[in-house]
Amino acid sequence: SSKIVRIGDSATRIVKGKPRRDSIINVPVSPGALSAEVKYTAKDSVVFDVPGKKVYLYGDAKINYVDIELKAERVIIDYNTNEIYAEGIKDSTGKSKGSPEFKEKDQTYKSGRMVYNFKSKKGKVFELRTKEGEGNIIIESGKYIKDDSTNIVYALNAKYTTCDADSPHYYIQATKMKLIPKSKVISGPAFLYIEGVPVPFILPFGFFPASAKRSSGLIFPQYGEDQNLGGFYLKQLGYYFGLSDYYDLRVTGDIYSSGSYGFKVLNHYAKRYFANGTVSFGYSRFKRGLEDTYNRSIENQYSFTWAHVQDPKSIPNSSFSANVNISSAKYQRYNQIDVNQRLNSSLSSYITFGKTFKNTPFSLNSGLQHSQTQDGAVNLVLPNVALTMSRINPFKFKHNITPTVPPWYEHIGLNYQLN
Repeated sequence: SSKIVRIGDSATRIVKGKPRRDSIINVPVSPGALSAEVKYTAKDSVVFDVPGKKVYLYGDAKINYVDIELKAERVIIDYNTNEIYAEGIKDSTGKSKGSPEFKEKDQTYKSGRMVYNFKSKKGKVFELRTKEGEGNIIIESGKYIKDDSTNIVYALNAKYTTCDADSPHYYIQATKMKLIPKSKVISGPAFLYIEGVPVPFILPFGFFPASAKRSSGLIFPQYGEDQNLGGFYLKQLGYYFGLSDYYDLRVTGDIYSSGSYGFKVLNHYAKRYFANGTVSFGYSRFKRGLEDTYNRSIENQYSFTWAHVQDPKSIPNSSFSANVNISSAKYQRYNQIDVNQRLNSSLSSYITFGKTFKNTPFSLNSGLQHSQTQDGAVNLVLPNVALTMSRINPFKFKHNITPTVPPWYEHIGLNYQLN
């Protein structure tokens, strides 16, 4: 034959319209040949249809091609069209077995059956299920398209839900949906279902973030009314800054119809094998009563918190931790939304440092403690220092030959502690 399709490392491609020769058997390679080797295995059997240029895989079939991996109970490889067909089967109890699992890089799709073209990198999926961000996508039928940057799935009759059950208790169903993995999910008109019953509520469109990376965005506020704090309010309106994988920043503000206001800055930081923690600072200015009247009052409140934990691997033989919680007398009462935190009548803090001196029996622990009540009383205990020497035997000596009964004075021990 003037054109031979071969699967293997020695097969070559057509380059700029000119046929290249196989390095072993020196024959032309088909222009339609794949650019890389297709590896496949099957637990039950592999059947070759040479005239039809097809391979049938039965029983726990597995295919690898470049960065693509496919597992299914039954697979057909068609070299005429460069397509693969994959599907599962049902056992004697009617339960599905060996449903196709399609994996490309870090993205995984599970479906009832699928068709995929190696050359065009397009395919069709049926009964697809995948996880994007915090949500699950369930697709009755869809079209899979891969470009240079990402994989896109165009779906019909798709469901989006945060329920992890096989049959979700609630979901949003859309007639059309576009799924961009690790980025976003966009849908057309959608309906909300609870326990399989449609709710009379229609979404004209849907947009669901599905990014696995940290991203910045608006923080929507809470609204309400509190006559004691200045009438109507918007609380925790702000912005989240996803600065890096090691730290972030959250800035929020509160505003009241009486002119009262406040803000809070919160930072998280973490570095593997070093330390992790949070730092926050809050300030509020509350205006009470009518302006230019005897009961008019203005109160300034503040809060500072710091929680820090050092990783034991960062500095061997030493440890450092902190849990600092300092605020003005009424900050918790005015600014916390949680009832238990608002009613908390006391705050406490501590900072500790410990070190073990290498090749010695000595260790040092130090720290300070802080506590305060809502009436403003503050109690500090500092510094707190403890120097400890573990037990030693000062009169124990090394012997060339270990005596049967060591001398009595070798049993004399000594330990020491300073507080």
